[in-house]
Amino acid sequence: PPVAGYVTCSVSEDRDAARQAAAAIIAFNSTVKIYRSTHEVSGFEAQAEAIREAWSRGDGEAMVAAVTDEMIDSIALAGTPDEVRDRFAERWEGVYERTLLWPPAFRGKEAVHAVIDAFSAG
Repeated sequence: PPVAGYVTCSVSEDRDAARQAAAAIIAFNSTVKIYRSTHEVSGFEAQAEAIREAWSRGDGEAMVAAVTDEMIDSIALAGTPDEVRDRFAERWEGVYERTLLWPPAFRGKEAVHAVIDAFSAG
């Protein structure tokens, strides 16, 4: 079977909204213990610690604010359709035999359609 991997993919004509949604996903995932080694290897320990500390206080806004642009660009695809397609080609194409693009579920069908549209148009 092919090697597959999930990549958070948040697409919107509103670049800031797309990146904010990706940051929310990264923040939530950073609270899960299994990601600690990934953050350590990637150099995001301080950010992950700030996210977990905000989580412990129930401060969702601080969690998202602790996610840096560097984290978004390293961990996810987020931005306008053109930006996401370009970044995929630069960063993710060929990393997996099958890349599974994972839209922010809290944005519903709109997020799914945005990813499909971005990659079917390019």
